[in-house]
Amino acid sequence: MPFPGRHSAALLCAFLFAAVPCVRASADTLYGALYLSTLPTGANVWIDGTFAGVSPVLIDPLARGHHSVTLTKTGWSVQEVDVDVPAGTTALVSFRLRTIARPAGERPRGSVAFHGLAQGARVAIDGAALLRDPRVAFSLAAGTHVAIIATPAGKVSRTFTVYPDTTTQVVLSEVAADPGPSGIVAPAQEFLPDGAYALEGKKVIVRFAGHQVFAQLGELPMRFDGVTVSYDAAPSRINGRLYLPLALLTKLTQAKAK
Repeated sequence: MPFPGRHSAALLCAFLFAAVPCVRASADTLYGALYLSTLPTGANVWIDGTFAGVSPVLIDPLARGHHSVTLTKTGWSVQEVDVDVPAGTTALVSFRLRTIARPAGERPRGSVAFHGLAQGARVAIDGAALLRDPRVAFSLAAGTHVAIIATPAGKVSRTFTVYPDTTTQVVLSEVAADPGPSGIVAPAQEFLPDGAYALEGKKVIVRFAGHQVFAQLGELPMRFDGVTVSYDAAPSRINGRLYLPLALLTKLTQAKAK
């Protein structure tokens, strides 16, 4: 076979040079990227059976299409989830880990820190005065809590949620003092175990720690152990979840602790 001449070689080089951009453009249609985060952070992430790092994690490039993701973290349930990665862009996904079953009475813990406190402000959490610097993160049981911040201008309340192994940052701003009752409700599932409460139409039934509560959605009066009482908030259903007056939930959980 004769050796190609100068003109033939030039044509070959031109052909190869022109082909490179085509190959690169084709590759862009085959790959994307995945940014995966979890609450709490620090979960081991496996993509299609291959370890990909610890959340939050960016995997780039990743073949476009469907992928199986496994999330593992000590003290949390293993989760199998599916993600779809589009070509030429980054898919952003986040998952909330599920805690494993714990011994009765043992609640997971996280932490909380407060920012933007006025000079001389005093903080009480769930009715108990805080005897430490609230600006430094401190341990607190996972779940929904209420902070009362007392300042020379008056008192304000803030509802916040603590997640296991996670620090919640509560950022405060200047607001008017509370004019009266707070009317705070909290999700029942954050305080009570499954089976301790039920919602039948508008009827709410709670049986926990030896107490029985009968109430109606949107109505303040309720029956607590046969006695009619009213709290500063009515039971509500928000996004399919049952919310009860925080004062009621606090009373029930304190009764269980005793």
